[in-house]
Amino acid sequence: MTPVNKKHFVFEYQSERFAVPVEAVLELTQVESFTPYHLETPALRGTFAHRGVLIPIVDPYVLTASNKREAVAPRAALIVHFSDLTIGFTIDQFDTVLDLNSATHHRDEESGEARLEEQRSPYISEVRGFRDTPLIVLDLQRIASLLKRHIQDQVLEQKEVRSRDLVQAFEGTGRSLYLSFELEHLRLAAPVSSVIEAIEGYDVTPLYKVPPALRGLLNLRGTVIACVDISTGLELSPRPLEENSQFLILRHRGSDIALCVDRISSIQTIDQEEIFEANSVVSSEMGKFIEGVVEQGQPSTLFLLSTSGVFSLAELQPFRREGGHEALS
Repeated sequence: MTPVNKKHFVFEYQSERFAVPVEAVLELTQVESFTPYHLETPALRGTFAHRGVLIPIVDPYVLTASNKREAVAPRAALIVHFSDLTIGFTIDQFDTVLDLNSATHHRDEESGEARLEEQRSPYISEVRGFRDTPLIVLDLQRIASLLKRHIQDQVLEQKEVRSRDLVQAFEGTGRSLYLSFELEHLRLAAPVSSVIEAIEGYDVTPLYKVPPALRGLLNLRGTVIACVDISTGLELSPRPLEENSQFLILRHRGSDIALCVDRISSIQTIDQEEIFEANSVVSSEMGKFIEGVVEQGQPSTLFLLSTSGVFSLAELQPFRREGGHEALS
């Protein structure tokens, strides 16, 4: 079964929440076109070409649901690598990164066990209660075994290509994993190693007579941490704090903060050779928070967040709080 003692990438598809180990995640990508399969396994939708690799695309809802419904054409895929196989899961949107061992994300025995009994799928590792809905943890070992039975020849071809390309992303040689997010028109990305989780809907208690970067204090399940908004430092307007405001919980040298963001985008791998120095394209003020730039064409440039720069804000020092979480690794 898929290990459940590590950080997991939580995503939504067809109004269901699914989770896979973060260490297996390579990236998110759009599916422009795919070649359908017509096999006895409806969840195996077909294959699509990505970075020179022919990837099987799997519908996690059809794979795990007992009451089957017609599959829809995939628009985006979460690319994972497990057991020498690269797989694409259809996805509607990224939700959060979650530590399944965290006491705050306890297993909901009633809803979880009931859903597991209801679905009876061998491809579910377990079902947990999460945000009042079931969270389906996929069993990548069994899913990989299923796919290898159907696409043996393609797996052999795919392994040859991956040895030249995707293995670097998986092993971390020359590539790094980032969580991308948006602030107005800017696309930014924080190193996954500094991200604890993504949250939304938390109240921020304002502080008075403090610089605009310090928006207040946020109570994260009993731990009070500083809420930081770097918008003005990036030459943007301050973020509105509303009911559904989103935050990234970041950790640096044992301290945690909540960073204001507009929207979480995706997890992606970035080759170190793609990164340019920030001072070549940003002002000195923005450069305090940006450590690198990646040109990805349309829709815009990707700015790599300097976690140390954010945590070094002078106004933040009196409010830095030692975190009770482990950074994502």
